[in-house]
Amino acid sequence: MSESRALVAHRAAAKRSLIQFSSLLILTTLITGLSGLFAVWSLNRTHDRTEAQLVQIAGTIERGRAAQVQFKVQVQEWKNFLLRGESLADRDTYLRAFLDSESKTQAILADLSHRPDLVLNFHLAQSVNALIDEHKTLSQAYAGARSLMNEQHWNYAVMDRAVRGLDRPVNQHVDEFVEHVNAQLQVVLGDAIAYERHRYGQLARVIWLAMLLTIVLVGTLIWRLFTGRVKVA
Repeated sequence: MSESRALVAHRAAAKRSLIQFSSLLILTTLITGLSGLFAVWSLNRTHDRTEAQLVQIAGTIERGRAAQVQFKVQVQEWKNFLLRGESLADRDTYLRAFLDSESKTQAILADLSHRPDLVLNFHLAQSVNALIDEHKTLSQAYAGARSLMNEQHWNYAVMDRAVRGLDRPVNQHVDEFVEHVNAQLQVVLGDAIAYERHRYGQLARVIWLAMLLTIVLVGTLIWRLFTGRVKVA
């Protein structure tokens, strides 16, 4: 009778031990799975946020380059007006072309000032606002030069001297703006890559730790079984 009771006790102890180790294994698996899911969710969220930010910056770069091109067109249209406006028949055509290109440049710069990524970047927003002011000042200078126009005696040199060199600062600052936005794009990309590497490293450490813990638990269970500390009948 006593041997039977001892056997029952051993079996009960074995079951409790197996249940404990099984519970620990299940818990370890759950922790590993949840940690992995959290890491994947975190990486996806970061990826989506970074992608949206990069799309905004890429759009700003595109508009900045459009401003570069359009301003160069404006300068060329002014030259066309000076060189080919001597003929009364052509003067209005070239003047309208210049005024149209000037208006397009203003519209692109205004659009840039409302870009979402610039609203959150004080330095770039300030650069665009300064560009808008510079372009307005240049437009006033062009208007002043046109007031010197003499229909009886066309002298393009007089109008050219009135605005000579005034377009260079605007052109330079537009180029610098695009360079700064490109630099911002590289910073965002670098930060995103560094963050993802950090998160992947964390996930790898969690997985390796969980695997090590699982191996230890399984090894302990096997050891106890073979040493007779857990007897399963």
